[in-house]
Amino acid sequence: MITKRINTQTEIDRYCKLYTSITGLDIPSTYLRHTKIFGFYQKGDLRGGYMINNISEHECRTLKCFVNENHRDRLSRKLSELNSAIEICCFWISRKAQNYRKASMMIWIDMAVRSTIQKCTHIVYGTNVKMLACVYAQPSESILLHSDHINGKKTWTFYGKKSCMLKSVFGILKSRWSR
Repeated sequence: MITKRINTQTEIDRYCKLYTSITGLDIPSTYLRHTKIFGFYQKGDLRGGYMINNISEHECRTLKCFVNENHRDRLSRKLSELNSAIEICCFWISRKAQNYRKASMMIWIDMAVRSTIQKCTHIVYGTNVKMLACVYAQPSESILLHSDHINGKKTWTFYGKKSCMLKSVFGILKSRWSR
């Protein structure tokens, strides 16, 4: 499994198409202008990825996707009190990569390492997939910011200290693969 930053328009279009086909969520082109996009490649095929966005400087897509409009302003203010924060979003892993324990572990570790080298104090993340929300909620360092219902689906938004990210991911990996 090879991780690389996605920069070309062709790669970005491919990423967005695969992400949308798996999640049903669109990624606005305006959002793509200021995010760092990382893809996971296995034998040349894109098998997953995620985006990092500095929400201290740009709109928080996590809030837009997973929080009802009535609560967004309040939660935006709460996040602005964190000094500096990034969001990890548009995270996905193809079924093929999920079935390979080593590949899945590499994806989680890469995401943790890259997020910890960002200039921020906190990390925001969310989902509308119950299983992933259970994984995100597992580490004691992960704080549930808000849960909601958007378009008939339950959603969860979390945040945590950047300094705890690696420890949290290793805890997730240990619990998932020690079964």
